[in-house]
This record gives sequence, structure tokens and C-alpha cells, in this order.
Amino acid sequence: MGKLGAEELNFASDLDLMFVYEGEGPDDLRSACDAAERILRSIRAAGWEPDADLRPEGRSGSLARSMAAYLEYWERYADLWEFQSLLRARFVAGDPDLGRRFESNALDFAYPPDGVTVDRVAEIHRMRERIERERVKPPEAARFHFKLGHGSLADVQFAVELSLMRFGGRHPEVRTRRTLDAIERLAERKLIEDRVARDLGDAFVFLSDVKNALEVDRRLHAEAVPPSPHDQTVLARRLGYEEYPRQSFIDDYLRITSRCRRAMERIFSGDEA
Repeated sequence: MGKLGAEELNFASDLDLMFVYEGEGPDDLRSACDAAERILRSIRAAGWEPDADLRPEGRSGSLARSMAAYLEYWERYADLWEFQSLLRARFVAGDPDLGRRFESNALDFAYPPDGVTVDRVAEIHRMRERIERERVKPPEAARFHFKLGHGSLADVQFAVELSLMRFGGRHPEVRTRRTLDAIERLAERKLIEDRVARDLGDAFVFLSDVKNALEVDRRLHAEAVPPSPHDQTVLARRLGYEEYPRQSFIDDYLRITSRCRRAMERIFSGDEA
């Protein structure tokens, strides 16, 4: 799931995983959960950080579920954000036939055949606003929080995923897990404006470079531009800025993220196509 599913990992990305098995009864469930635990331990031992919290019911839910149990959950209990996350579901290990079935079933829920209703668009927009409000502290830090703040990678993600859910049911040719590929496909078919596509793509590339530049040395999560002028200058030089590096970087950052936020809002307003 997530960046692993989209093949867009940064240097310090978690590996978002869900485990599915074929079987019935408590013995099969226990065996599948034990196998999942072994896999998680081996991933940690290799120096990565796995995250299985996207599974149904999060940490309180079973670590592994049968395919039948996933289908029942998606049909009866899943929230909208969970269908949104299925856009990036990709089989990475295990039984190929079961993996392909999971992907196929996931896409049926991720791409509504008739698109998304106005109410659901509003729900997704409220979710995006709540993430920024609750997870970016203090609020004034949002301007330079490139993961979740103003014009951030989250703005790109929500804009692209809403567009895929809106159009992917009727236009299966736009379906893809990768952000830049999705932007290109949507623009080619005139489902989003060229200007919107350009601004979202520029932000995704620029902010991904910022994130990687901050994470490459110590492989620690980075979510915001460092507040220190010295650290900002170091970051700017690492990104290739030579003349007036700090100010040039800040100017580009503010310009690119402002355009990204406007592009995201335009997509949510429904005026982009």
C-alpha cells in the first residue's frame, strides 16, 4: 500500500503492508498471522520500518485477513479513506494468483463505476482539511510543512486520488498507482486542465526532491523545511541552488506550493475539466 504500492519510496519511507490469506477457520487465521509477524520481523531486521496499520480496523484488527473477510469488510464497514488507499494496492509477495485477486477486488471498490458523488467529494475535502489542522502543529508551520501542509505532497495526493476515483470508473485507461503517471494520463484525456496537471506535477517532483535531500544522510523521516537559515542554506545547496541559494529556494518553494494548493482546490471544486 501507500508509497510502496506506488513504487514511490523516499529514503525514510515506511513500508505500508496488508496481509491476505486463503482459508477459513481459526487455525488458518492463526497460521496467517504468525506468518505475517515473521515477515514484519524480517523486514525490521533488514533495516526497514514496516507499517501494517492500514489494515481493516487498524491496530485493533487482525494482522491478516482472508480474502472473503476483506470483501465483507469493504462491503459493510469500510470508510471512504480506505477505498482511497486501495488505489495504490499492489501485490508484492506471496501467492501470485491470490495477489492478483486481491488487486482486482480492491480496484472494484477504489474506482466507483459512476464516479464520486458531491457528498463524497466534500467528505474527502474535509478529511484533507482535518489532516492539516490536526497533524501540523503549530498551525503557522503549515506553510513549510511539505508533507501535510499548504501546497504539500498531501495536496498532490488528494487531488490526484480524487481525480482517479472521479474518472477511473468510466475511463479505466487512467488507472495507475503512480502519481506522475496518473497526472499525465488524466491530462492527456482532458480530464484535468493542463495547468492543473503541470502545477501538481511540478510540486510532486520538487517536494519529493526536498524530502529526499533531507532524509538521505540519516534515513530519518522529514516532514518540513528546517527553520534554521543555516540549515535552509545547506538544503538549498544540496538541491543545486548556487546563487543566493537560501532565498532562491524559498522563493521557488512558496511559488510551487501556492500553485499546488490552487490546483488542488480547483480539482475539488470540479472546475478542472
